[in-house]
Amino acid sequence: MPQIISAATKKFDTKPFINNVKKFISEAILTDTGMITVLALVVTLTGLMLMQSAMSQSDEAKSVAWYVSNIKTAQIKNNECHRANNSLELQSTPDCINALHAIEISFK
Repeated sequence: MPQIISAATKKFDTKPFINNVKKFISEAILTDTGMITVLALVVTLTGLMLMQSAMSQSDEAKSVAWYVSNIKTAQIKNNECHRANNSLELQSTPDCINALHAIEISFK
């Protein structure tokens, strides 16, 4: 039993690890190819973040004008708003209000 405790409390020597990291940085990343790779990764990740941001913004409420020009979608949305279990809460959302208003404008 004492052997297990002493094995678990041995000190980890970080010098070889740090030296290997320094060697990797100087030999792989600081080369022209390494810099181009890092730059490509940064550009790719930035693009992915921008795409995610654009997708999350598409979940915003559509305007009355948008629903007027897409009246079939307004009718579908209006049906969803009135058929839902929590229809009173859903009917007060901007999408439901705008869809209903667009239907009222279009069919007067």
